[in-house]
Amino acid sequence: MLDQVLLYSIIPEDIIKDLELKPFASISIRHLNGIAEKVKLYQVGMEAGNLRINSTPAIAKGDSCQIGKLTLLQAGLLLDPLEGKLRQVELLAPEDPIFHDFISVWVPAVYKSILSLATARETYSEIIEYYNDLIDYLRNYGKPDVDSSLVTSLIVVSFPQAASMIASYLSGMIPHCNLSIRLTLEAVTAAYFADTLISNGRYANIDSFYIWRKVIKRIDNKGFRNFCKDKLSKALPKDVTNDIVRLWNNTSGSWLHIAGLLRRMTKSQDVTSLAMGPFLAYDNNDVHDLRVLKDNVQSLRRIMTNLFEEWSKLKKESR
Repeated sequence: MLDQVLLYSIIPEDIIKDLELKPFASISIRHLNGIAEKVKLYQVGMEAGNLRINSTPAIAKGDSCQIGKLTLLQAGLLLDPLEGKLRQVELLAPEDPIFHDFISVWVPAVYKSILSLATARETYSEIIEYYNDLIDYLRNYGKPDVDSSLVTSLIVVSFPQAASMIASYLSGMIPHCNLSIRLTLEAVTAAYFADTLISNGRYANIDSFYIWRKVIKRIDNKGFRNFCKDKLSKALPKDVTNDIVRLWNNTSGSWLHIAGLLRRMTKSQDVTSLAMGPFLAYDNNDVHDLRVLKDNVQSLRRIMTNLFEEWSKLKKESR
């Protein structure tokens, strides 16, 4: 029956002035972006057919008075302007305390700890520099080699995962930062190998994205370490391949598997942010984990540099 009742309407400001309406109260509504907005409340009577309602709360906003908006906000309902019907939406409540604490307390506390703890600040700077590296790669290689699998991997994997790493780090989620590193490593390694297949003429005139997918499928079937040993080692210098395998190991067992996480947690006598989960500010108990993350980011930066150097040689030889 709700959609058959006039629940939401707007009275223009000039009518409000003619009626000489006065607000009876002011309330604060916190939006989903964390910004609080004070609005004035009016009491308005209304009639719809045989239905008559007195003292309906109305919100004064902009140049109008919105009747029923407060009720919809509190009920978690949305009026579909096309169909003229109400539909329920799953949203955070405007006064949701968890969302408010995330915006106003947790993230600011993590960021403050990054500024005050040298190791946390150095690690954050390393992550930002890695993101800047990606911008340089795309600027230097994006336009002339848009059909390359490696360049494509920058756009569809490396950049999103780098942005995810920044957000994760600012939320205190070190394991997720290492997950982003591993996902990126697998993607760019497979993309580089796909480009080698194209350059040697094995898959001439075939879409590079299709070849990249075939390589990724092969990795899924045989495992990443086996792929590096059997295939990648023949396409890259030994030291580069060893760096790739080493980083893949460093971001896997100790961070992304339950046994590794438990071992890491139980080694420390103090409670670290890793054991407590996200949103805990970094402190001296996290220094070791932060250094490991910093080393992993540095390794990824070095590997990316080596991949693009070898890839550039590959492009010159194919021409």
